[in-house]
Amino acid sequence: MSALDVLRQIKLSRREGLKSNRQQKVIEWGNADYINEIGIENLNRRELRNHLESRDLQTNGTRLELIERLRNSLNDEQLRKFAYNETIETENLIQADLEERGSVYVCGSNSKGELGIGDLNPRQFFTVIPQLRGLNVNYVSTCNDMCYAITEDHDVYVWGGGGFGRNGLNNNKIVLNRKKMTGKSSDPNNWLEPQLVSDLTGEEVTSISVGLSHTIAVGRGGDCFLWGENDTGQLGLGDFNSHHTVAINNSFPAIKQVSCGANHSVVLTRSGQVYSWGHASNGRLGIGASERLGVSDSEKNYFPIPQLIKVLEPIRQISCGADHCLAYGPSGAWSWGSGSGGKLGFGDTKDRYDPVLIPKLKGKFILEV
Repeated sequence: MSALDVLRQIKLSRREGLKSNRQQKVIEWGNADYINEIGIENLNRRELRNHLESRDLQTNGTRLELIERLRNSLNDEQLRKFAYNETIETENLIQADLEERGSVYVCGSNSKGELGIGDLNPRQFFTVIPQLRGLNVNYVSTCNDMCYAITEDHDVYVWGGGGFGRNGLNNNKIVLNRKKMTGKSSDPNNWLEPQLVSDLTGEEVTSISVGLSHTIAVGRGGDCFLWGENDTGQLGLGDFNSHHTVAINNSFPAIKQVSCGANHSVVLTRSGQVYSWGHASNGRLGIGASERLGVSDSEKNYFPIPQLIKVLEPIRQISCGADHCLAYGPSGAWSWGSGSGGKLGFGDTKDRYDPVLIPKLKGKFILEV
């Protein structure tokens, strides 16, 4: 066999192999990957017309015109894919930036809009609050059906079932931008998305504590801001009048922390003193008494003026339950108030009307209560 015959045989075998591969492979008309794999130049006129027809392009013209038309179509498709990928990548970068600047995630019941995601549907898994993304939220506080968030710029946002009064929103300053709802959802007390508490803007709020129906905030300078219901004197303003907008209580030295019980309040000053006011039943105020003298029976259990709690050492932190309190200092942890369920830590269920050092924690190095 001559060398020329060998070359002809090799060429013939390659042609038959290509033909066999085409026959075995499922043809996807118009598919860019398929066309690029075969190569536009290797397509015959019928194949070119089929690919163009599947792409809704004209199929008339010379073979060179068909190739050019198909090539332009493939280039346009590639550019669209590139633009789409760029858009997705940009969106991912934006979302990542928002996430890095702080996000708030919520889950659970949502009958009063307490999840802040624009509806009343409960969530079984943590869901981000869209309106708070990227605001650098660094503090949150919740109670019952209302929530607060504080941003790095000290702006305060509130959402949930508070309505005007409990949430500190000033009706004269609010621009209603939430969706109009009907039926139960249209309840004006349902704040379904975070709202800015404009009365606290610029006050440099650093922390917030929420009671059953009142709220207290601490400013960077030690100011005490409060609002909400006041039927038990839990605002400490000397009366029983509720405050629908933010008020200031500076009847004690500058504070560094506040903690709200269900209907009473406790603040810790920067010098380590502790003041309490509001509902006094079960000794929860820690002042040695639960009743006032010389007042009507309907008000005898309520102390509307802050009372100094006599503790033998400077306190470093406080924490309130619904009807009891904890504090810790150099000696250990102190507790007072209702002892039901053994929550005071003394091995019994008795109430304590004054702060008592918990024996089991005496001398322990406590980080937080």
